Amino acid sequence: MADDVRVTWEGAPQFALDMRRLSGEIDRDNVAALGDVARQLIPTVRGLMPKLTGRLAGSVAVDVDAEGADVTADTPYAGWIEFGGSHGRPYLATGRYLTPTVARSGSAVQVRLERQTANTIGGFPWSHTNR
Repeated sequence: MADDVRVTWEGAPQFALDMRRLSGEIDRDNVAALGDVARQLIPTVRGLMPKLTGRLAGSVAVDVDAEGADVTADTPYAGWIEFGGSHGRPYLATGRYLTPTVARSGSAVQVRLERQTANTIGGFPWSHTNR
């Protein structure tokens, strides 16, 4: 008959709390990084848009919340200019200016998020328990 072996991990509860805290910091820092990448797209999007008055290009902005970042253009006609669909402007599901620019930024987003995640983990203040 084998002897029973019992293993205990004294720091497990604190480690679990740290992991939850780290996860929250990664989420927060990555949303901020997404906002940075999105703001870098604004000049490109504005430069591509047609300009009669400049109101459409001027309305391009970034909206950052806890879920992420959105690049938007806020005029009543932004959707029609971007996607078309009436008045002799053919519908283009992939968009013309804003949508393709954001879609092309995928690799930049990936690189930025990977770098940000590594920085967050590397600078994380882990709890220590000494017994």
